[in-house]
Amino acid sequence: MQFTRALAVAFGDWLEREQIRRALLAERPELDGVLHLDPERPLLRIPRVERGAVIVARLHEEDGAAWLVGVAGAADPVLHEASSPDEAARIALDVLEPCPLAG
Repeated sequence: MQFTRALAVAFGDWLEREQIRRALLAERPELDGVLHLDPERPLLRIPRVERGAVIVARLHEEDGAAWLVGVAGAADPVLHEASSPDEAARIALDVLEPCPLAG
């Protein structure tokens, strides 16, 4: 297998998703076992009891890549763009703060 640019980018996406996962678990250990990692994409999903899921996903743009933190549960989902994995984790933690998690 040749290590192409596309493969390097995909590998970086997975590493950053893991960085986000670790940051979330460091602040909210109760997410362990609740946080769902997508097996095919750099995406994670955090179910909540009453307000729908919080989804963190990679967004590829012309100028580089960013992360989106999607908040489901309202009539219109809310999307927050993050320029780094650390910012994505912080946004997700802010969104999760007032809500109980689904089990």
